[in-house]
Amino acid sequence: MEPQPHSHDFDQVWHIFGADSNDISDFRAEIEMSIGDEKHTITTPKIVFIPKGLIHCPVNFKKIEKPIIWLNLAFTGGYEQTLGSGEKRDLPKGF
Repeated sequence: MEPQPHSHDFDQVWHIFGADSNDISDFRAEIEMSIGDEKHTITTPKIVFIPKGLIHCPVNFKKIEKPIIWLNLAFTGGYEQTLGSGEKRDLPKGF
């Protein structure tokens, strides 16, 4: 995951759940994430909405005992980050 706090000019939705297709609620992980000025600890499946312009990250995977799935939906035709310093950064084509 991106180590630097940043924002986007589009909304994002993160879907985080266990990778066992028979029981996606079997979530054996601990993930710490910064969203805005708050730190959150994820220990159960979650859907996280990040509205455009909201500073988020870093995300730290503290413990993963079983595989998880992290699905990032970005509602945009292109992908650009605005770093906490205000600097804009595009990701490489094909990302």
